[in-house]
Amino acid sequence: MVSLALENLSKVYPNGVVGVRRVDLDVQAGEFIALVGPSGCGKTTTLRMVAGFEKCSAGRVLIERRDVTRLPPERRPTAMVFQDYALFPHLNVRENIAFGLRFQSRGRPSERIADLARMLRLEDVLNRQIDSLSGGQRQRVALARALSVEPSILLLDEPLGALDASLRKEVQSELKILQRRLGLTFLFVTHSQAEALALSDRIVVMNAGWVEQVSTPEDLCARPTSRFVAKFVGRNLVLDADVIDRRGGEVQVETRLGTFGAKGELRSGNAALSINLDRIDIAGVANRREVEANYNSLEARVVTSCTVAGRISLSLGLADGSEIRVDRRADRFDTGALEAGASVKLTWKIEDATLVTA
Repeated sequence: MVSLALENLSKVYPNGVVGVRRVDLDVQAGEFIALVGPSGCGKTTTLRMVAGFEKCSAGRVLIERRDVTRLPPERRPTAMVFQDYALFPHLNVRENIAFGLRFQSRGRPSERIADLARMLRLEDVLNRQIDSLSGGQRQRVALARALSVEPSILLLDEPLGALDASLRKEVQSELKILQRRLGLTFLFVTHSQAEALALSDRIVVMNAGWVEQVSTPEDLCARPTSRFVAKFVGRNLVLDADVIDRRGGEVQVETRLGTFGAKGELRSGNAALSINLDRIDIAGVANRREVEANYNSLEARVVTSCTVAGRISLSLGLADGSEIRVDRRADRFDTGALEAGASVKLTWKIEDATLVTA
């Protein structure tokens, strides 16, 4: 069932600046959706229009098939966790969680608070003041307060941004477990591609107010549809390309580094070739093999090589003077053959190279 539908959703500010441009998106019940993109791309504005904190200039917001476009935030079946948590410092943890329940007549508030405290490991801090809590505890209080009203959709605006790196990873795991346990629809804004890839069922990539691509994390990395997405995800080598041959869903393209096979078809516009760096195989002089028919190949030279904690990180120089960086398990290679200055051959399957819009 569709939990959230955005139809031609747009936002134009009074000064004429366009924040969001005709966004269409269907979110299934229980999906974890991440909105990503550079600053100013429209992802937070989209989230705020779903919440009702920002008015739409055009289009509709439907939640469980009900048009809520003109409803105020308190009449929508949503709850929001803000980037700064927006907790009330003059209230203790229990009182913060209970705040939203003041506007609900159903159920027993004390039982609901106790259930959320157990779920989010807040039982021991219910009577403490907010300023005495750690960052992770504050984040869980904000989640508990949002969940207390039993929303159909939980909206999260950079909820992990204030946490340090180690705590952030821990809370990421907790957030995913919580979402699966509750079966709630999550709409999540983040600046971190890694966070989106780790947490979400699908990722919405936005740029200058437009939706560039909506895909699973796997497809986003392996099959970007535009140069912007390929560069934004950061796991692709992107080259300008001229199509010189087409055979079914396979194409031959000419690039500054040579001629390669790829998958994909462009209806219009200039082309670029996106090569998934995670799928590139690296062979030193001693263990090179003949390149199979369904593979591409490219000569490179090791610029730097560093092995740490069982992984080898390589900076590889290409014929045009550019460099790419790859990271692999060290036990897959003769690391002695991958020292600075060594010549290597890079190979990848044709299906791991995608024709994208330039």
